Amino acid sequence: MLLAGFFAALLMEKKGTGHLVKNRAQRILIPLILFWFLLWPIDRFAWSTGKVVMLDESNATTLLEILRNNLSWDHLLLIGNTGPHTMHLWFIHYLVIFYFVSIPVIHFVKIKIPSVAGFLNRSLDYVFLTRAKVLIIPALILLSFFDLKKRGQFPF
Repeated sequence: MLLAGFFAALLMEKKGTGHLVKNRAQRILIPLILFWFLLWPIDRFAWSTGKVVMLDESNATTLLEILRNNLSWDHLLLIGNTGPHTMHLWFIHYLVIFYFVSIPVIHFVKIKIPSVAGFLNRSLDYVFLTRAKVLIIPALILLSFFDLKKRGQFPF
């Protein structure tokens, strides 16, 4: 996430917000949508087949029969019987959320409240360009760890 943020900031600084939005849509959002529709039936089919195999204690059911019984419309996205989730694409999903939230906020602050943008830039420069970064950055990471540990899961 940090690396993606650095490249997004670089792209926004060099080519502007419009180019950043177009670039992130092409490189992040479209692949998320395409692979989500591709992976969903594969993931559902694998889990349901694995469940049947694990619960078949007598080993009386052949693998071909299990496969035949699990080929159904239930595995398709939006038609099936399980609520949608992003499976192995969670990282890209969170990245899209961060972009959708941060890009408009940053653009608004830079245009409408330049004094706040300047203060934030000076604050970040202080964190990353002084010796204080050795203490501040690990402290921020530690705070996020404690929040995660307290909740027991990711907050979203």
